[in-house]
Amino acid sequence: MKNLVLLFVLGVTASAAWAQETRAQSTASATTEKSPWAVDVFLHADHFKKSSRLNEKNWGLGVKYYIPDKLFNSGGEFFGEVGGLRNSQKGKAYFFGAGYTKKLFEFKGIRVSGSIAPTYVDYGAKGRSATGRVILPFVSIGYGRFDTNIVYFSKHDGGFLLISEQYRF
Repeated sequence: MKNLVLLFVLGVTASAAWAQETRAQSTASATTEKSPWAVDVFLHADHFKKSSRLNEKNWGLGVKYYIPDKLFNSGGEFFGEVGGLRNSQKGKAYFFGAGYTKKLFEFKGIRVSGSIAPTYVDYGAKGRSATGRVILPFVSIGYGRFDTNIVYFSKHDGGFLLISEQYRF
């Protein structure tokens, strides 16, 4: 009988400890879980065709909203984005689009993600308007709530990589 009581007390204690640990993990993950909202700060473009007339400082802002992929259960996320930046011709460019992103791998908290985003761009070059749809592939390298996005543009100014920093609330 003593062994049964001891086993019962041990079982209750272990269950309480497990429940406490689960609750602590749940609270911790709830406080570190990322918000669906993110802000992109556009910084720089690296043009493949070098020219003194091209602006490499492509400052701008964008807002992005993420939706977890529950439709296909792929583990990725759909997103919508809108923003504006100073383009390579020193004019203003505006864009909006939607896309899909998925983590490719993670090593010691550093993650690499791949994305594709069909996007509508009003390039707004001085003296000419270049609007249209483009498909933008990009790679993100991130840690915690921060990501560095490297977007490939092939249509404008001989092609370039646009670099932005993203913070996810």
